[in-house]
Amino acid sequence: MSIMRLTGMVSGLDTEKMIKDLMKAENTRLDKIKRDKQYAIWQQEGYRGIIDKLRTLQSSYFDVLKPRNNVASASSFAHFNYSIMSNGSNSTALTVSATGNVTNKNQVVDKITKLASKDTYSGNDADLRGIKISATDIAGLKNNLAGSDFEMTLSVGSSAKLIKISNASLSDGMTSTEFEGLLRTEIINQFGSDYTNLVKASGSGLEFDLAGNEVKVLTYDTNTVSLTALNLTNNQSNLAYKTKTVGELFGFTSSSVSINGKAFVIDESETVDQMMSRMNKSDLGVEMTYDTLSDKFTIKSTKEGSVNNISIGDATTESFFKSLLNTGVASLSTVRTEGQNANLQINGVDIIQSSNAFTYDGISYNLKELSNDPINIEISTNKTEIINNIKNFITAYNEILDDINGKISERKNFDYRPLTDEEKEAMNDEEIKKWEDAAKLGILRGANELSDMVLKMRNALVEPIEGLGITLADIGIKSENYSARGKLVVNEEILSAKLDSNFDEIVSLFSKQSDIGYDSGNSATRSRENGIGRRLDDILKDYVRTTRGTNGQKGILLVKAGIQNDTSFTQNDISKRIATFDSRLDTMMSFLANREDYYYRMFSRMESALSEMNNQASSIMGMMGMNQ
Repeated sequence: MSIMRLTGMVSGLDTEKMIKDLMKAENTRLDKIKRDKQYAIWQQEGYRGIIDKLRTLQSSYFDVLKPRNNVASASSFAHFNYSIMSNGSNSTALTVSATGNVTNKNQVVDKITKLASKDTYSGNDADLRGIKISATDIAGLKNNLAGSDFEMTLSVGSSAKLIKISNASLSDGMTSTEFEGLLRTEIINQFGSDYTNLVKASGSGLEFDLAGNEVKVLTYDTNTVSLTALNLTNNQSNLAYKTKTVGELFGFTSSSVSINGKAFVIDESETVDQMMSRMNKSDLGVEMTYDTLSDKFTIKSTKEGSVNNISIGDATTESFFKSLLNTGVASLSTVRTEGQNANLQINGVDIIQSSNAFTYDGISYNLKELSNDPINIEISTNKTEIINNIKNFITAYNEILDDINGKISERKNFDYRPLTDEEKEAMNDEEIKKWEDAAKLGILRGANELSDMVLKMRNALVEPIEGLGITLADIGIKSENYSARGKLVVNEEILSAKLDSNFDEIVSLFSKQSDIGYDSGNSATRSRENGIGRRLDDILKDYVRTTRGTNGQKGILLVKAGIQNDTSFTQNDISKRIATFDSRLDTMMSFLANREDYYYRMFSRMESALSEMNNQASSIMGMMGMNQ
């Protein structure tokens, strides 16, 4: 409620200052709520800073999309040096890569007698491109021109030229060959000799076409007779097939064909590109392409090997293939190259593979060429890369551990607390920053979630792994003393020696995987069976995952403080506390406004009473004649 604030006029008191002093006491409760809110904001920022660092650790060393750095995967140990030699020289017949658990690092590929291939149908000219002229129209051209010269504009790409042939040069019943000669002479005159093949024979007639270019015929000036006489239309293109339907181009009607035992519906209203796109995105196991330069269709299996050869289900499907491949009356076998398997010999053992890319004995092969000569493959562990990856991971782990340990043990400085608005007004920006940095100390001291997480991470690295008789300490990675608070030190000399003698065990130490799923509800058994990399990965998921677990909750720290670009940013425990403080601030602000109005009304009544008393005194004195 608004009131007139004219005070002290009768009493002579500085009531403005008195009310301001009274409100200072009242405002201490408001400042207390603001401080508590600021502490909550700082606490949330502290948690989010740690969440960001944990997620960086997660993306750097536990990301399945970065297998060479993922310490929870055997692939992080797949750092090898490769030697692939044949007859004393580097061989190009194949490439290899090894997994972290390769069992034999020396192999001999005695020979490669066959490469795997895809079942392939390579079509004849599809005759889709081109602006076609029939022999009949050519024969009747002179008569249809009725004495006029033949004139049209021919464009190739961005260049357009007039093609003109005098009526006298034409003849009744002219053959396609004769007209081709007249057109070619004029085309060379206008475009140059590089464009000789712009016109060529097509069946009994002719066509305008040039691979890699769009060719158009256009009406020259007002002469529409020339194009009409050849049954052509203005702006007709050699690429007109792109907008025509498969019904128009091939006479297809909407029907179903059977490829590899699966139905595919032909839609007569689709264009070639639309039909191919739909087929290639299907699960038919075939890929259809059209080469605009060669004007040919190719249909091939999506996978190599004879087991993946294309099966044509019925006569309708065969007719569909023959129309696209333009085989005429010939069998489809005339345009087919059947898919075959790769045949090779490794260490004297004959190997048949449906693909040129396969894994055998922990080594991934990719066959490139045939070879009758033995190929010697030697694979040696690149210990330097493996050790560097482990060291980098340990460094990142130590930094996280050091940061969190520092936060949860940091002592609070009670001499500093969040500044009030009035206090900030008396400081510059640098002073405010220094003060607030001191006030933030200890904001996460004793945080249970962080203390529990650190303990779990430390235990994950030292607790034995079921079925494995090796620990981090055995390979030279351990904490030097209790005061290190879990931080690890790497003895490179010991680690290097152990990689030579216990390589497979070290791989398992980091990457061994339990058969029990992450969300199984049996996390204790899973942890005992998992390698240390997978244990840490599980812990990071528990605390910073953005997906919901079987309990319906996101990561523990996200539930606590949330992160940006996720619903938890506003839906978390601390944000709820901050919202409560905001509500209390609104209530307190309303209370203080009412309290201030109350003080003004109280002093106003006092002034009114004093004024009334003065008036009464003046009246009495007047009655007694004391005012004369």
